[in-house]
Amino acid sequence: MPRRPEKGSSAALRAGVAHFNAGRHEEALAAFRRARALGDESPELRTFIAHALSSAGRAEEAVAEFGRGGLAPVMLHPGNLDASEKALRAALAADARDAGARAGLIEVLRVRGQNALSAGDPFTAEALIREALARRPAAAAARRKVTDVLRSVGSAYLFAGRLDDAARVFRGILRSAPRDARASLGLAAVMRARAEPGKEKKILSRADLGSGVPGGDRFRTLMKLGRHKEAIAEAERLLDAGPTLNDLRIFWDPWEWDDRRPRSDRLKELKRLEKALGPKPRTPWLHYYRAELLGPAGMEHFEPISAFPAKRYGWMFAKAGLMAHCEGRFETAARWFSLALKSKPVDWRTYAFLAEAYLCLRRPKDALAEMDKALAAAPPEDAGQVLAWRGALDLWMGRYEEALARLEEAVALDAQCAYCWRAAALLKLGRKEEALARLNETLARFPRDFEAYVWRGEARRELGLYREALKDLNEESLAHRKREPPIWLWALVNRALVKAALGDAAGLKADFEALPSYFTEYLRAKTGLSDPERLLKASLELGRGFRREEYRQAIWMT
Repeated sequence: MPRRPEKGSSAALRAGVAHFNAGRHEEALAAFRRARALGDESPELRTFIAHALSSAGRAEEAVAEFGRGGLAPVMLHPGNLDASEKALRAALAADARDAGARAGLIEVLRVRGQNALSAGDPFTAEALIREALARRPAAAAARRKVTDVLRSVGSAYLFAGRLDDAARVFRGILRSAPRDARASLGLAAVMRARAEPGKEKKILSRADLGSGVPGGDRFRTLMKLGRHKEAIAEAERLLDAGPTLNDLRIFWDPWEWDDRRPRSDRLKELKRLEKALGPKPRTPWLHYYRAELLGPAGMEHFEPISAFPAKRYGWMFAKAGLMAHCEGRFETAARWFSLALKSKPVDWRTYAFLAEAYLCLRRPKDALAEMDKALAAAPPEDAGQVLAWRGALDLWMGRYEEALARLEEAVALDAQCAYCWRAAALLKLGRKEEALARLNETLARFPRDFEAYVWRGEARRELGLYREALKDLNEESLAHRKREPPIWLWALVNRALVKAALGDAAGLKADFEALPSYFTEYLRAKTGLSDPERLLKASLELGRGFRREEYRQAIWMT
């Protein structure tokens, strides 16, 4: 019969955990073994000792430690998971009450779920995590770790546009843990994606905004609920403590309205904000949100922000730069982006925005130099996004081989936008069948990647798959025209060419006439052509790998 732990074993265990979290693995081992000497023979302590041994590079001892007391070997490394899971299941089959084996299997399932999620397979991840939860983790810490992965599964579904799956996951978490604030915020985000603001606000109003919620999420929720004074106080606390990049991005647009919210709603929100903060604010927040809510008409409100410390508030100027960039005022945009780079921390996206401005100003070397700075400034988890953005610039410049190489790297790091652009590079290199296969994969995984529909419509058109092309291009040029006009321009170009190939002269004429006049007039002046079909084919060559927002037209309209 195991002896009862002596007084002091808990303190030794806590000391070991503190050493382990600080990376002092040998000190952690000494503390854990002191706890064992004082009578602690729990499976949790065996797990701590094994992880400390593994982290110290003593793998064989770690495997042996996991085998103590009948617990099967559990090494949480991809090469050992299969054997670990098999052994743990066998141990449970022999003795269903083996708490150590059950805890070990739950941890293996959690790691497998996390790995599946990282590999872009949320369905498998969800199944694994649900089995882990069904086995009822005994320790509160284990339940939290497993639930954390399940929340990430919900977020992955949301990111991929699988809104029903995301809602199901978040609701499932809330059924067992009604006060799980992050699950509430996830479900609210689903409602926002469904364009159901009433339901979003109702969910947010019930969310627990206690200490378990990251400060940036608390700020955003308070802003959406109209509790502006509390929200700004929270934002200032975050600036005092040192904000994360995610905090800065939430500050940018806490309402997540983009350009789809009616101007009347924006003006009402501004009136409420002015009432909450007072007519003479002592911080730049009211200046910033006046500019944000008024849009291009509010650009003048960015100027007073210059009177406040750039290190603390300089990030606000990046929004000014983006507004100027969207209006085609690239010199002004570059100036604002440069000011934003004085902020701490620097958001690596600001370097990328500045790179785009330089590209539009015909300064490609400067543009690529800024992208190098973006890569150097980005945290490791964002490296794929930076490489994808750099690949996009190569694509827009017609450097297709270089673009493909960088986009392959970005795909390997699972940057979502890279999947579509990689296929675009393949298409521009003449690898049409391969491009179509990649676009099919992209849309199977990211069904709301609207740009991918345009590229797939173009690929299908070039392969003579006209009916299939029309399905993609109709979805883009019609269903999402109000959502994001910049994309439908290139969908219309391709759809008009499909109609020409099908002998539909009236359809070609209608789509050609629906294109904006600046576009067709530029093409006529540039090419000297007048025939609509030849003119549109020329536009796709002039556009190189560019099928995105109109504000970047200066990249190719030379």
